[in-house]
Amino acid sequence: MDNSLKKNLSWNTIGMILYNLAIWVFSVLILRITGAKESGYYAIASSLGNTFYAISLWGMRSFIVSDQKNRYTYKEYVITRIVAVILSIAIMFVTATISSYSLEIVRVLIAYSMFKFAEALIELCDSLAQQKMVMDINAKSMVIRGVLYIILFYLSLVITKESYIAFSVITICSLLILYFYNYKKLCKFISFHETAKKENITDILKKCFPIMAFELLAAAIVAIPRIFYEKIGSYEDLGIYVSIYTMVVFLQLVINILIYTFAPYMAKAYQEKKMKQFKKYILFVVFGAVGLGLLAEILVYLIGEPVITLIFGVIAGQEYRYLYLGIVSGVTLALTWLISQIFVILGKNNSQLVSAVISVIVCIIVSLVYIDGKDCNRMSIVLIVSNISFVISSCLMMKNSRRVI
Repeated sequence: MDNSLKKNLSWNTIGMILYNLAIWVFSVLILRITGAKESGYYAIASSLGNTFYAISLWGMRSFIVSDQKNRYTYKEYVITRIVAVILSIAIMFVTATISSYSLEIVRVLIAYSMFKFAEALIELCDSLAQQKMVMDINAKSMVIRGVLYIILFYLSLVITKESYIAFSVITICSLLILYFYNYKKLCKFISFHETAKKENITDILKKCFPIMAFELLAAAIVAIPRIFYEKIGSYEDLGIYVSIYTMVVFLQLVINILIYTFAPYMAKAYQEKKMKQFKKYILFVVFGAVGLGLLAEILVYLIGEPVITLIFGVIAGQEYRYLYLGIVSGVTLALTWLISQIFVILGKNNSQLVSAVISVIVCIIVSLVYIDGKDCNRMSIVLIVSNISFVISSCLMMKNSRRVI
């Protein structure tokens, strides 16, 4: 491994950990400083905001990274992303206007969504930097944002006690980092002054639509049971549940690293028709994910209550058992990521989309008949059932495919 690759990996590992830590800290600070009800508002706002974010990304990252022949100009990619962000903003405002949500929820929804849209613009710079193999720009940006977001979010909450103001502050911070760091650094390697053709922008939108649709449906599966619960349950209980559930993010991060570490090896084995090796890599990731999940369950049993109490407070500590099913839902979700990666390797994006549609339908039906306002654990069960339906339908489609695993 050469020194530049080691440097990129080191920076990216540090950057990913610190950035994801900052995103997780938001839920901790909101619950600790503003209370469980505001945390419930944030739970709904972030669930909806993440679906809008999926639209704003438009599934472009893997498309950009794979465009090694520069079939499209960088300016065309920028305009396409701006179009996707504008569309997302329009959908967000329509949702906020026609929904029956209170002003308290709507303002958090708008502020959080605008923050994610700013991040979508940075994500475009990250994608272009990855294509140019200068990923240390991405990693250093994540480090800078992680540190500044935590500091500014904390100070804003302490001073105003309003999460929508805190998100507005870090949105401004995000845009400043976008221009003064990501954009300035990226300009040393690429030029944004090429011509942009309307037909090429339309072509990018069309080709990336299936990936965007899949990512949108994946985000919707997380949001749907929470939206059903919000109609019949309390915001306080929802806020505590979602705050505790965010602990699962760290498990998912480790599994995600495992998946993307083995993804190139799986792709190579499949292309070389080494099917035994291909299956071996898949099984290694599956058993690795399950093993990490079992380890997490043991840790929850041993130290779950004191750790949750220390981080989120006494009231949340009493509900630490939410983590048991939360971990199961996190592992099953990670398995859907693995299946998604396999679909990409097989070149079966449409099959991936069909499986996602099936799982969303299952999620809506199960949420409708099973969600109970007195039991937050049922939201985790809905996620588990939905994720399993995705895995089963995907495996059946792969089995019936000509190119059988």
